[in-house]
Amino acid sequence: HSSNHLLLLINDILDLSKVEAGKLAYTPTEVNLKILLRNSLNMFVEKALKQSIKLDLNLNGTPDTISADERKLKQVIYNLVSNAVKFTKPGGRVTVNVSRIPLNGNHSLSKTIDSESAILFSVSDTGIGLKQEDLDRIFDSFEQVENAASRNYQGTGLGLSLTKQLVELHNGKIWVESDGEGQGATFFFYIPEL
Repeated sequence: HSSNHLLLLINDILDLSKVEAGKLAYTPTEVNLKILLRNSLNMFVEKALKQSIKLDLNLNGTPDTISADERKLKQVIYNLVSNAVKFTKPGGRVTVNVSRIPLNGNHSLSKTIDSESAILFSVSDTGIGLKQEDLDRIFDSFEQVENAASRNYQGTGLGLSLTKQLVELHNGKIWVESDGEGQGATFFFYIPEL
């Protein structure tokens, strides 16, 4: 397993350095959202079953296809679901929700967005949760919040920093909410519907 994790770490570092050098290209295509999400979740079905974790997907009548960079959107979903499953105890639940929201200029992004609506994704878990002060810090490079539960967490700590960069490449925004340690967490991100 360790060589596999090393490979993931190297890929993460390469991708992250590309983003920081402004070299990670954004190439949008028509993406079938349902297929992308089902395929992404299928990668975790076996692991979730083994750990008695329920995996739910709610599409809430979102459009079938959206304009996005398929590989990068897949990586964002993969990273968030992977973390959620990793941090959830047996008998817990991981829920992916997707809906369409009006933007109405309610975004705090540096670039102007012409789009009137966005696709909002959320990945919720019933896992270890986060302290208030860790909610922003968790997206920093190499930041892996230290607590007893995460010490045995096999991860690079780069996943969320890269995830944030990939969402921002889509002109989107990502954040996390948690009611505290042991209370689970929900990662939200949206990408404008262009």
